[in-house]
Order: sequence, then C-alpha cells, then structure tokens
Amino acid sequence: MDTADRELKFDAILMAIRLGYTNAARRAFEASLKNAANDKLDQIIRIATEKGAFSLVEELQNTRES
Repeated sequence: MDTADRELKFDAILMAIRLGYTNAARRAFEASLKNAANDKLDQIIRIATEKGAFSLVEELQNTRES
C-alpha cells in the first residue's frame, strides 16, 4: 500500500466517523492496520529469506494474518 492509497483509506475512515458510521469506520481501520502489518511482515520475510533464516521465515509466515 503506497502513501496515497493509505491517505485515501484514512480519509474515508474519517468521513465515515463524521457521518456517524462508527462501526464501518472501525472495520475499515482494523483492515487498514492488518494490511499495514502484513506488508511489513512481507518485507521482513523477504529479507529473512535472502539471509537464509528459513526457520524465522516459517515463524513469520505463521504470524502473518491472512
């Protein structure tokens, strides 16, 4: 997720809150956090794979949320 995409998603969350759709805003926020965490885990998995840390890669893949 790039910076512009992230900004658009958080703007949509803010708009939902302002319009009173707090449950929808909460679900969108949770999904955004999950996506951001998974993106970072993917980066770490790539680095660990390059370094040959395959047991760490396996643990990270189990940690990653689908």
